Amino acid sequence: VLAPEIMAKFVAHFQSRGALVAVERSLLSLDVSALDFQMITGLLKTHRLYTALFRVYSLGLGDFVTPLEVLLDDLRKRVSSSSEGDDDLAFLLQKALLYARYSLEGLTFPAGEPMVAPSADEDEEGRARVRRLRVEVMLFLLQRRVALPPEDGGEETSTEDYAHLRLLAATE
Repeated sequence: VLAPEIMAKFVAHFQSRGALVAVERSLLSLDVSALDFQMITGLLKTHRLYTALFRVYSLGLGDFVTPLEVLLDDLRKRVSSSSEGDDDLAFLLQKALLYARYSLEGLTFPAGEPMVAPSADEDEEGRARVRRLRVEVMLFLLQRRVALPPEDGGEETSTEDYAHLRLLAATE
C-alpha cells in the first residue's frame, strides 16, 4: 500500500506547480488496490479529479454510482451559480454522460475497454457484476424523487423529480 504521507506530498508537489492533471494521469496508471482509499478519494474530491475518482471507486471499491453522484452534486452547485458559456461545466457534464454510457455498456472508464473479456469462456461472476452495475447506474439515473442539498449553505433540502436526468440533459 502506498503510504498516505507519500501520496499527500506527491499531490502537494504537483499542486504547487499548478499541475494536478499530472496527479490524475498518474493515478490512472497505478494499481488502485495499493492506495489508501479514504485519503485518495478525499484528495480527488477536493481537487475535482473526477476521471481518477471514477477509476478508484469502480476498480478499487466496485462502486460505480458514488463517483457519478459526487460529480453530479458538484455540477448541480456549479450550474446554479454559473454564467452562460461555462466551458468547464460543459466538459464535466460530457464526462458524466460518457461515464454513465460506458458503465451501462459494461466498459471501463476512461479507457472504454470491456470489463469482462468477450470470449466464450468468460467468467459468470464478471458478467453478473456487469449486470448489477448496469442496474445500479440505471436506478440512480432514473430516481424519481431526488433530495437536493440546500442552496447557499441553507438548512432546508428540496426534492426534484428526475434531477439526475434533468442535469445531464443540460448538456445541450
